[in-house]
Amino acid sequence: MYDSIHNLNLYSTSNSGFDFYFLTYIIHFMNYDKKTYNPFVVSVIKKFAENNNIQIKTYSDNWLIELQKNKVHRIVGFNFDLSSASSLAITRDKFLTSEILNDNGILAVNYKLLFAPDSVAANYPKNEFELILENIFDNLDKDVVIKPNFGTGGADVFRVADKYNFISRTKELFKKHSALCFSRFLNIDFEYRITVLDGMILNIYKKQKTDNILFNLSKGAKATTLNEDNEFVQKIKSIAKKTMRILDMRLANVDIVKTSDGELFVLEVNGGIAFEHYSRQNSSYKENATKVYNKILQTILEEKLT
Repeated sequence: MYDSIHNLNLYSTSNSGFDFYFLTYIIHFMNYDKKTYNPFVVSVIKKFAENNNIQIKTYSDNWLIELQKNKVHRIVGFNFDLSSASSLAITRDKFLTSEILNDNGILAVNYKLLFAPDSVAANYPKNEFELILENIFDNLDKDVVIKPNFGTGGADVFRVADKYNFISRTKELFKKHSALCFSRFLNIDFEYRITVLDGMILNIYKKQKTDNILFNLSKGAKATTLNEDNEFVQKIKSIAKKTMRILDMRLANVDIVKTSDGELFVLEVNGGIAFEHYSRQNSSYKENATKVYNKILQTILEEKLT
């Protein structure tokens, strides 16, 4: 489905952007009203610690939790310290993740990347900025999805099918983000989220969008847990496991999309394990999420706290 379009102004992001991503990630979660917002993950960690006689210490209104038993293990937000720092850095970079997966035989959404014209990473003349955008728009069949290269939760993701609006929208987004990803619009039927730990599938569910292009549960999409083990489910599980091996990730959520013509693409890989909206959908999903977190915490306990 995707051709290989090379442009000297489209770069890998392996040397920049991670500090910016981490800052926005913290701001996103720390801006909740702390009097009313109590993340599900925090309650599970505290209950696990109580049941296993583990001391805990919290910082920044539960943003960081320390598990203390012989050794200390820190959990920051939804990030459990199991995968390496370099692997996590790769998955926070959408373009780089896609590039590595496609180069290793995993079909992933093919992104084109551009740095903001005022960014130190932008080595193209500013007077060519709009021409570069026009080329990107044309090369992606004039129907483009724009998203921040370092972002989460479906924030600032737009579909644009008009060149003037594409250019103006991109300019606006560059006021907030240092790097943007561009991809052809795909007619996606469903998105699947697979949670993998050390090669084991801990949970898998299908996301169905409502009235927009986004499959984020935080944006109104609905989850359906997949308990069957048919040929299709086996296929997406296999893709998720291979993705984890290629990226050298121990723990992650792998998002795979199925298009209207039946093709499967890895959309992105998330090192942060969030079940906030999934767990609120019904009591069964809350139980599933609790089991996943407990398995992750038990793995940490066995490796770090004994």
